Amino acid sequence: MRSLLTGGFFTVLRVDGVPLRVHWSLPVGMALALGLDPVAWVAYVGVVLIHELGHVWAVRGLGARVDEVGLSGFGGYCRWRGSVTTSGLGVIAWSGVGAQAVLLLTWLALWLAVGAPAGPSWAAAHHVLVQLNLLLIALNLLPIRGLDGADAWAAAREAWRRRRGVANLRPRRPRAEPMTPEEAKAEAERQAEVERVFQKMLQGLLPESRVDRRDDDE
Repeated sequence: MRSLLTGGFFTVLRVDGVPLRVHWSLPVGMALALGLDPVAWVAYVGVVLIHELGHVWAVRGLGARVDEVGLSGFGGYCRWRGSVTTSGLGVIAWSGVGAQAVLLLTWLALWLAVGAPAGPSWAAAHHVLVQLNLLLIALNLLPIRGLDGADAWAAAREAWRRRRGVANLRPRRPRAEPMTPEEAKAEAERQAEVERVFQKMLQGLLPESRVDRRDDDE
């Protein structure tokens, strides 16, 4: 998503030398999708940030360098540099949704242990941490370039070939290598299509009362 947003990012903090950057569209997107509930906002930021931190952990574990992490109204990104094999890219891809799955299971365990928290804000947070979290996991695993699914399933195919003795172990080109103008245009078109699909899926998942209220506000 980073390639579609060329400006409007602000560095809010640095952790171990890695800047966390936030785009102005983040609060706008959350307001449109979740209303003005601060608990739901915190839950959503937590889901996206946990996903990106999963990438950070994997990138560093593979010896590559993390340049920055960003959050926007379209999701998040982890920009890194280094040359890794297809299987390494798969580890990085799966680590994001894996971190989301850990968050989901942790929340469900607490929910089953202590019961559902009372109040509309906590109900909204539960919706984000469970239903919306699952939606984002499914969306990220779509085999579309620009999403984690492209690398995740490519790595799975390579693992299958390796078992059959025909694995391709050649490293891919470093992510730091710039794309050609044609590649950048094609990437932007693919990501725009992904965002349209995401918006349709999100609208179908949100409760009707929230959608109606958003339409009234408009």
